[in-house]
Amino acid sequence: MVTKRFLFLLPILLTGCASLGPQSPSFDTRVVPVDAAVEQRADVIYEVLTAEVAGKMGDLSAASQHYVRASELTNDEAVAERAARIALFARDFDAALKAIDRWSEINPGSLEAHQLAGILYLRKKEPDKAVEHFVAIIESNWDDPEAGFAQIVQLLNGGKVTPEALKIMSALRERYDKEAVAHRSYAELAFRAEKYAESLHASEAALKLNPEDVDARILKNRALFETGQAETALANMRKLVKARPDNVQLQLSYARLLVLGKRYEQALKSFASVLAKRPDDPDLLYSTALLELELKHYAKAEKYLKQLRSTKSHQNEANYYLGEIAQEKQKYDHAIGWYNKVQAGEYYLEAQIRIAEMLAELGRIDEARGHLSRLRKQQSHDALKARLYLAEGHLLQGQEKYQDAMTLFDEAITKYPDDTELLYARAMVGEKMDRLDILERDLNAIIKMKPDNATALNALGYTLADKTDRLQEAQVLIEKALALKPDDPAILDSMGWLKYRMGDLHTALKYLRKAWSKLEDPEVGSHLTQVLWELGQQQQARETLKKALSTAPDDDRLLKLKQNMGQ
Repeated sequence: MVTKRFLFLLPILLTGCASLGPQSPSFDTRVVPVDAAVEQRADVIYEVLTAEVAGKMGDLSAASQHYVRASELTNDEAVAERAARIALFARDFDAALKAIDRWSEINPGSLEAHQLAGILYLRKKEPDKAVEHFVAIIESNWDDPEAGFAQIVQLLNGGKVTPEALKIMSALRERYDKEAVAHRSYAELAFRAEKYAESLHASEAALKLNPEDVDARILKNRALFETGQAETALANMRKLVKARPDNVQLQLSYARLLVLGKRYEQALKSFASVLAKRPDDPDLLYSTALLELELKHYAKAEKYLKQLRSTKSHQNEANYYLGEIAQEKQKYDHAIGWYNKVQAGEYYLEAQIRIAEMLAELGRIDEARGHLSRLRKQQSHDALKARLYLAEGHLLQGQEKYQDAMTLFDEAITKYPDDTELLYARAMVGEKMDRLDILERDLNAIIKMKPDNATALNALGYTLADKTDRLQEAQVLIEKALALKPDDPAILDSMGWLKYRMGDLHTALKYLRKAWSKLEDPEVGSHLTQVLWELGQQQQARETLKKALSTAPDDDRLLKLKQNMGQ
């Protein structure tokens, strides 16, 4: 049999023979026995060289296979590691696992091998095999179990915590049930998986083992907050901060919890307290600036954002929000200047869209449309192109150029017929043009593609309730939307208005009051005022109307109601 190493050397041998010419001497053709160890070494070299050649030629699959075979023929850890890395790069996860298992076999103490194996078994949804490798990580860090568990939490929290990741951590928690860090690590993953009750239970278990575990206490309060016990959570955090006034992590956690609870003034005080200790911390400056902006403290927000720009951190975000402040102040030229300074990142496209909005506000509508059109041509992703069509369409709607908006959306939907946002936007333009046929066609198209699209169900149901006598059809649609989003104020308003149109004023009042308590919107306000007035509750009707007008003094519906009520 011709050996592999002979095949590999054959071209070189043939070249050498050719150069000898016709007078070359004869060779001894006797078979010489080869030592087994030498032959195995030769096989390893063959596999490695073949793998490297395949890799250079771009055939990663072949490179991976040859390296895996090489790793099986040698105890060289470097070969197994390279086999694993090439297989991973080739996304050949089965081959990668073979190589990593071999790597772990050669060097059972390799943390990196155990980490990679654990992640791959997690990916293959084999949590029991992953646990073995994660146990090895913990055992190798036994002098510092915090470090071992911290590594595993990081590995398991790859964007979205999967049920398999939770199963792995649950097994580790059970195995190390006397360690507070095991319970706290499970609490952290459960919280990120939005399993707040489980997170609460696990954090309490951690605190029983170690009452001084501040991280577990923070997790417990966050879980309390998410399970509807906001006041208890905030009170607990307040006590913790008071007991440990120098603990910056605690103060920040408390401030963030206050933000979640929309206690912006209190949150601002907490951030200011930490900022006094760390005045040049860019993340703190950014958070404080956004809070000031939320509270419409524009001068203070501007000060922090400009300070942030000098730190050379969050530059694009700072420029974007400085543009937003200028836009709020209707200093459109200044706003355009700041938005133009946003060079990259998640705010870039939004900044460019806002530039178009400013140009439209300045009466330069053609320039605004040209700006968006150029942006659209620069994009390679269909989703971004569709978004820019939406932006231009909304701009035209804002200028009440409904026919132009309709033409634009027709063009966009021809290119992206399954884009539900474009369909919804065209439906809303149809409503403005009194083309209910277009509205109904596009909303029904969305519902056909996405039967649980509560927004489309509600929009169609409300339109039928408001503009037609097809009240039973409207009721079916709105009830389905309400089942999907029972606390959505827009859907509650639709149900209230439907009940009003059906003549059930008391039920209408119940829904409209609930909607108004969640969203003081001019449309909701006008509906609630109308129902209160017809029920003879004139004083409450006047108060509701007054409050609605204070936020939307130019709203046509509210002004018409005011006239009808003789005010």
